[in-house]
Amino acid sequence: MQRGITRQCTVRGVDILLDVDSEDESGDVRNYEMWRVGHYADKGPDTLDWIDTHFEPGDTVFDIGANIGQYSLYAANKLNREISILAFEPEALNFAKLNRDIVLNDLVDVILAYPIAISNRTAVDSF
Repeated sequence: MQRGITRQCTVRGVDILLDVDSEDESGDVRNYEMWRVGHYADKGPDTLDWIDTHFEPGDTVFDIGANIGQYSLYAANKLNREISILAFEPEALNFAKLNRDIVLNDLVDVILAYPIAISNRTAVDSF
């Protein structure tokens, strides 16, 4: 995966940096990433409301199925880094992007990312 372009978005007054990738000449991936930056706050307003209401400085939270970390990044920045986040993302490309975004936002001491899935059973699955 190539290194992309860094974009800043502001979500409910919280500034977040995201790495925007392009994997093909058509620009389809980059167009999607740019759309995601522009619609960050629209993705899950109920989840953002929940974070705003329930997360407090000093909390330790688990982001299961973290994807690229949009909720982890928001929570860590909103609470001025006064939170510990364990982010779990098994898909390799999303995990790589999650880690790039953690570094871009200088949150390596706040968000710990793990490349594993979390489940209620022990198994090996392909996806």
